[in-house]
Amino acid sequence: MCIRFEGVLRGGMKSGLLLSSLFTFYLAGLSALREFDIKKVVALSTLRQVSIIIIALRIGFSSLAFFHLVVHAFFKALIFMCVGAVIYLRGGIQDMRFLSKIHEKLPLVRRWLLVRMMCLCGLPFISGFYSKDSIIEASLRAHCGVFLSFLIMGSVLITCAYCIRISLLLFKEDEVFS
Repeated sequence: MCIRFEGVLRGGMKSGLLLSSLFTFYLAGLSALREFDIKKVVALSTLRQVSIIIIALRIGFSSLAFFHLVVHAFFKALIFMCVGAVIYLRGGIQDMRFLSKIHEKLPLVRRWLLVRMMCLCGLPFISGFYSKDSIIEASLRAHCGVFLSFLIMGSVLITCAYCIRISLLLFKEDEVFS
C-alpha cells in the first residue's frame, strides 16, 4: 500500500514520516540488542527493515523500496523457518540463553541461518547488500543530508551487532543454562 501511494507519502507527511521511521528504526534495533526471546528479535528486525523501506519511500525511491521488500521477504522467511526449527528442537524454548549447541544438532539449519544473518547484515555480494547499499547510496545522491545517510549506515551496524549476538548465543559450545 505504501509503495502504491508513495506520492501521497512524499507530498503530505514529509518530515513526520521520516522522523517516525528513523525513531522506529533505532528503537527496534536497540530493543533487539537487549531482547533474549529469539522470536522477538527476529520480529524487531523485521520492523527495522520496514522502517528502511519507509525511509526509501520518503526520499523518493519506490523501486528501491520494493526491491528491498522482496529481497528482505526471501531471506527473512528462511530466518523464521530456521528459528522455528531451533525452537522446535528445544521443545518450545525461545530464550536464546537456553539455545546453545544448535550447530551439533542442526548443522544445515546453522549454515542457512548464518548465511541469512549475513544477508541481513548486508555483507558484500549477498542479496541484502544490494538492496541496503542501494538505499544508502540513493540517500546520499538525493541530497537528504549527510546526517540521514550516517543514521542509515549506523543502523546497519546495529543490525550487525544483534546478528552477531544471536549467532554467539545460539552457537556457543557450553550449555550454561541447560
